[in-house]
Parts: sequence; C-alpha cells; structure tokens
Amino acid sequence: MHGIFQKVAGYYDRMNAIMTLGRHRRWCREVAERAAPPAGGSLLDLATGTGVIALQMAADHPDAVRTLTVASSGDALSEAARTAQMNYASALAAGRRGLHHLAPAVSGSRILAGFASVVMWLADPLLRPACAADAVAFLRAEDVFDIGARLGDITAPTLVIGGDRDTGYPVETFRRTAAGIPGARLIIYPGATHMGVIRHARFAEDVASFTATCPRRHSRR
Repeated sequence: MHGIFQKVAGYYDRMNAIMTLGRHRRWCREVAERAAPPAGGSLLDLATGTGVIALQMAADHPDAVRTLTVASSGDALSEAARTAQMNYASALAAGRRGLHHLAPAVSGSRILAGFASVVMWLADPLLRPACAADAVAFLRAEDVFDIGARLGDITAPTLVIGGDRDTGYPVETFRRTAAGIPGARLIIYPGATHMGVIRHARFAEDVASFTATCPRRHSRR
C-alpha cells in the first residue's frame, strides 16, 4: 500500500477529479457539513484530499474545532501545479497526449521528472479518462478553487507543517496559509517531500505536542 501511494502521490487529486467527474469538491463540502466535529474536537489534515475538508470545516464551524493541523496542504494549488493542470486539460480537449505535463509533480528532481515525463507520455493512451470533456471541465474548476479568503475565519489554534521539497505545495504556500490563519504556527521540514512530511522523525511528536498544549475551547453554541 505504501508503494502504491508513493507512486500516485504527485497526481492523486487529479486522479480523484477524473474518477469522480469533478464531484469530489462537492462531496468534501458536504462531508464538512455533515461531519461537523463536536465542540472541542481536533482536526488533522494530511495532504490535499482531507486538506479541503479540514480547512473548510474549520472555516465553516470555528466554534467546533479545538485544534487544526495542516500537513502537506495549503489554501490553493501552486501556480506551477495549476499551469501543469491547464496544459494537461488543453491537451485532453484537443485529443493529444498530455499526461507528461504533470511529470514535475511526480518529483522535485529535474532528472527524475524528465524520466517520468517520457514514461507518462508513453502511458497516456492507457490512462486517458473515458470522458475527456468532463475531466477538462473539472480541471478548470479545480484550478480556481482557493480558500485563501476564508482563512481568517479559522479561529482554532492551527499548526501548518510542510516540506521544502514539496512540488505541489511550495514553501510559499505553507507560509501564506499560516499567515492567513490568526496565530497559526508554521514548521518546515528541510529535505521533506510531499509524502515525506508524515514520515519525518519529528512529525508525530510535533503534532502530539501541539495538540496537547493547546487550551480546550468552549463552544458558544
């Protein structure tokens, strides 16, 4: 299982988007509404999938969240990731091979990304979505998703953790996300990739320490 996620980490969200025909954003919002945590609950967000849910839930239900930890995620995709997605979407719309445009998300190394680009170009026909129009529509919608304007609504003590070798969420995104949430704390792990953050030797200790030291809040509801 670990090996599988290592291989798909760079384009997991895009696969989600294609497989659900763009509906997973609506599902995330619905989950946030239905699964509003009890007063004093804590949220741990790991990467983009749950990042959407955790950040949305903390913004929509500020009184219900005691602590929020955001790991390998942020308020929006980086410009590089958005550009890569739009290049891929344009190729899909034109019926051309385009999967290789997502290669930079697979590795921060230019050499590995170059190798991945070749492999992805060759594999494109096998991995092309059945309905290109639906995939293109979602990719365009995903690129404009940005919760940055709602970060100030998050009142729970927040810890943002990222790696300085994350290709989808650069350090600037982590800093911007932390700066937008009142009183948020930021930790950057040197040398850590997108998936490497949760495997970092300090990760579990940092999250546990932060959660344990945050005062319990009382709901106003």
